Amino acid sequence: MALAIEYHDADQVVAATVAGYARANRTVIVDEHAPLPTVACSEEGRIEVVWTQGAEPAALARTVASLTATAWDVWVLVPSERLGIAHVALRGCNVTLQPWWFEAGLVHFGRPEIP
Repeated sequence: MALAIEYHDADQVVAATVAGYARANRTVIVDEHAPLPTVACSEEGRIEVVWTQGAEPAALARTVASLTATAWDVWVLVPSERLGIAHVALRGCNVTLQPWWFEAGLVHFGRPEIP
């Protein structure tokens, strides 16, 4: 049961991210088959990785390491309750962290941070 909830959370975060780009008239590519879901916007030169609730910090670090070797800016969308863990796991990496959480059934994003 928990896996279905975590997958649903990731879906909602991806949908909110895509909607934000759509409001700015940007085109995105969503890869839900990557180790962690990603949203790429070539117009912004950005790849956003959704750190799903059940993913281990080591899996996140591996995914981020493979993406930071590209010319893209890498942002990691982190459940707000795991932001401290993300800071430790990704310290020194060339990424931006952005917390997310649910409030009144909607996904909300916090301020971007550097680990």
